[in-house]
Amino acid sequence: MLKKLAFALVAVALSLSAAPARAALLIYNGISNAYILTLVEGIELAGAFTLAEETTVTQVEGFVFPIHSTGTFTIKLTESRGLTPGDTLFSGEAEATTRTPAFRGLSGLNWVLGPGTYWVTFSVKPGQTFSGGMPGPSNSLEHEAFKSNFTGQNWVNSDGRLGIGVRIYDNLPDPIAVPEPATWALVLSGFGAAGVALRRRRAAVASAR
Repeated sequence: MLKKLAFALVAVALSLSAAPARAALLIYNGISNAYILTLVEGIELAGAFTLAEETTVTQVEGFVFPIHSTGTFTIKLTESRGLTPGDTLFSGEAEATTRTPAFRGLSGLNWVLGPGTYWVTFSVKPGQTFSGGMPGPSNSLEHEAFKSNFTGQNWVNSDGRLGIGVRIYDNLPDPIAVPEPATWALVLSGFGAAGVALRRRRAAVASAR
């Protein structure tokens, strides 16, 4: 019984110092209704961002408007070739399930990126069904680019002209919670009670001998 009580008190003490992860907004450039960029099969839209340190990306979203049809589309994170995207590092299929303009994308990710510049891209691949656009952002990302059949599927830089709204999250540890004095008093009194009980038990055993 005493061992169980001791283990329980240790578990409580450890739980007080635990630091669970939380989602933190890493990149966000707002949204605007100034224009809407077409996002249909054959078109890919992209924006660049820079990280100062190693980061684990947990969620990537773009502000999309399924004007013609809801459905799936592709989100990628790529290396940078300066003013245009480079090779793909990570990718996934996202889905817009309603015709309402909203941030939609990928969550539950574990995409680890080192310090440097990267691109996030949005496209509709063959077999995917999204058809609509991406309203422009309030603020431009570091660089912007697009490619389509009209560009021969080659990336074209569009800084200051064609931007997209993006949200990217990473995981940060919560600050270690400092327990209230009453909480610590409860834990310490529990340890004290366990110690007193243990001494009494040892005394009873000794007298019995």
